[in-house]
Amino acid sequence: MVEISEEFIEQLKNYFHKLTTDYLISFYGEQKGKLLIAKYDYAFQEFYEKNLRVMPTNLSKRHGINAIFVLALDKALEEEKLDHEQFKEHILAIYQMMTQSIIDAQIKRLEESEDPWRTFVEDAKKGNTLLYDNKYFEGIVAYDVEGCFGIDIQECLYFEILSKNKRPDLGPILCAYDSLLANAIERWFTFERNRTIADGWSYCDFRYYSKESPRKQEIEEEKKKLFPIVLDFVHKETGWGNPLKPQCEYDDLFLRGILNIDANKILVRFTYQFDEDGFSMYDKNHILKGELILDSERKILSFKLEETYTGPGCVEDPYKTKL
Repeated sequence: MVEISEEFIEQLKNYFHKLTTDYLISFYGEQKGKLLIAKYDYAFQEFYEKNLRVMPTNLSKRHGINAIFVLALDKALEEEKLDHEQFKEHILAIYQMMTQSIIDAQIKRLEESEDPWRTFVEDAKKGNTLLYDNKYFEGIVAYDVEGCFGIDIQECLYFEILSKNKRPDLGPILCAYDSLLANAIERWFTFERNRTIADGWSYCDFRYYSKESPRKQEIEEEKKKLFPIVLDFVHKETGWGNPLKPQCEYDDLFLRGILNIDANKILVRFTYQFDEDGFSMYDKNHILKGELILDSERKILSFKLEETYTGPGCVEDPYKTKL
């Protein structure tokens, strides 16, 4: 992991200040722009100091500054009475200025590559390791098969900061930042994201599909075939839900990802939820996360399974992880 210095954090804060200053003066004119940037600077410092407990390390500050920037600009522009879309346009315009050189470099790499798909996947993996493979985001590769690459973000420091400052409604604006790269690479790839933490889900799903491959439909068909295999494994391993007791027990399985390990093995990630009594006023849910490694005939070679949540009303003992 790259060490992040205090000097870098100060440079980053100054960079946000410069870009925001340039944008506000360009959009509102020099006189009003300078007044707004003075409000922004005051709000930024106030929010930054207020949220240091949520940003105890330089790594968390490096990321958390994004949420502080959004909070500060929202505060600076509050008298402008902007609606959600208008404010989002301001945020994205500033991020466009910030990321344009990075996006241009990515496009150049893809244009010069003999295999744009592999080049993009390699870059995406490096980016995930550098930026999101940490406790503030817990980014994991969910899909890595030909024609489909996906990352799941399981925590979100941005949304945590916005929520602690009673502005979770600003979360989707930061999520919209991802459209800048998606729009730039759309000639090669299709980007989809159907779940975000800001919209109430437990994770954000980033999915990229090669336009030259019919892989998306193939993956959906593969998931249909894998679903009963994984569900049968969980039922046998836990002893729950096989069969479900009528009128009370419920369960649900969600396949989180498929990765090719080699030509003869795949890794399947999944989440399983078992509710001892769906009609009870008490929380009787068990939530488990797991991984299966299967061979080319879809026989299970090994597994990992752990209970990550146990409802306070549960009667059944939690599933004990087997090593």
